[in-house]
Amino acid sequence: MFRIANDARFWDRIARKYAADPLADVAGYERTLERTRHYLNGDETAFEFGCGTGTTALKVAPSVGRIVATDISGEMIAIAREKTEAEGCSNAEFEVATPDAAPWPDETFDVALGFNILHLVAAREAALRRVRRLLKPGGLFISKTPCLKEMNPLLRL
Repeated sequence: MFRIANDARFWDRIARKYAADPLADVAGYERTLERTRHYLNGDETAFEFGCGTGTTALKVAPSVGRIVATDISGEMIAIAREKTEAEGCSNAEFEVATPDAAPWPDETFDVALGFNILHLVAAREAALRRVRRLLKPGGLFISKTPCLKEMNPLLRL
């Protein structure tokens, strides 16, 4: 079955328009960033999956030692790299990858981030298992995503 959410070509086609669209809820976004920073101590190695154009990774970068952010779309990653260069951020890296096909060994990261992405992942359980394996023992997973009925069979809308 065709699933736009997992189609890198779809995201490649819309990446520039997506990057130009303003945030719908700036105050909510800022609250999410502030809450995320609350859990960081400044020296972690972080991993973000589904980073899109890299905005969140670049905003989190000053609060960690290093962040590696990934997306399935090469065009989204290209935009993120352009932003990184424009901002002069030296501790953020952007790669085309997914959690289940990440090139890093198990237990590489202290923190994993997944914002507004889990509702788009078809093989959610497999992706989350891989995220868990990428985390060091005691690592932290921080996520915020829209809640959908099919994400939790116990949820009744």
